[in-house]
Amino acid sequence: MGHSRGESRDTHEQKPLHSTPARAAPDAEHERLQIFVGSWHMEGYQLEGPAGSAAAISAFQKYEWLPGGQFLVHRFDGHVGGSQAACVEIIGVEERRGYRAHTFYDNGRMNVWDITHRDGEWRAMGDWNAGDRYLKVRCTTTFADDGQTMNSKWEHSQDGHALQTFWEVSARKVVEH
Repeated sequence: MGHSRGESRDTHEQKPLHSTPARAAPDAEHERLQIFVGSWHMEGYQLEGPAGSAAAISAFQKYEWLPGGQFLVHRFDGHVGGSQAACVEIIGVEERRGYRAHTFYDNGRMNVWDITHRDGEWRAMGDWNAGDRYLKVRCTTTFADDGQTMNSKWEHSQDGHALQTFWEVSARKVVEH
């Protein structure tokens, strides 16, 4: 049989330009992150230091799974004193590091944090851009009240050893209806 004009001679099936790999089932490392999931109201204070003047902190945070359950998305929107502060963060499991977070701030800066979990304590560590220099920063987070309260202490070091607290905050999980 002949082919009429406009009829395709190609009988091969069209293949997609890229294929989507099968989704991995969430494992124990992913399940540990579940404690963060939800909406949180944060209050606390900032001490005078590299982050700025002493000030009250008030913020709303939300943690939710990206579809597929492999990455946790964290949104932070609040105020430090009279200044607005916001960021979005993507947290995932790193095969060799434990967890890693990529944070994007409203001032155009970004950070990468290595996160570990041990004995009920979450610890994020990284280099923080303080404008004219980078500081070593550590955030230690614990949960209380059956996971309904999250307490975090942020510390910095100019020499990589001696730590000074610059943020202390507590967040209470918001009951969603």
